[in-house]
Amino acid sequence: MRRVCAWCKKEMGRTEDDAENNSITHGICSECEKLVEFESVKVRNILDEIDKPILIINDDARCLVANNAAVKTLEKQLSSIEGYHCGNVIDCVHAGESGGCGKTEYCPDCVIRNTVKDTFETGKSHLKVLADNFIQTAQGIKKTRFFVTTEKRGNRVLFRLD
Repeated sequence: MRRVCAWCKKEMGRTEDDAENNSITHGICSECEKLVEFESVKVRNILDEIDKPILIINDDARCLVANNAAVKTLEKQLSSIEGYHCGNVIDCVHAGESGGCGKTEYCPDCVIRNTVKDTFETGKSHLKVLADNFIQTAQGIKKTRFFVTTEKRGNRVLFRLD
């Protein structure tokens, strides 16, 4: 899979999973990253160029920035995404339990949390990791399948949700 900078469109190489030859995934190249201070509005403008749901996550699994595609996919207001833990963002049924996201008995087995944590700790990117979660919807609890992709950039993780 080709990697392309979402901002300047510069080729950034290929991912380890090269099975989808013509597919493109996005990131932010080091040159563009240096041009942008970390201000959520500026970063969001860059991420809005990407048509996939992208979140920027800190080391506590809290969303710092979300793009328009994430807002649409999650069917939430930006104010209900930014500043919240990943479990709250996706409406994980366990995020509402005692202790909250990251502190329940189910959290050590959470694929989303573990994928983000591994990317923080090792710097290793992950591509389309399967994550099955039970989420709270208006119609009740629903099992949902996500594919998560992560990439470490500085002290944050770019997190794509498919």
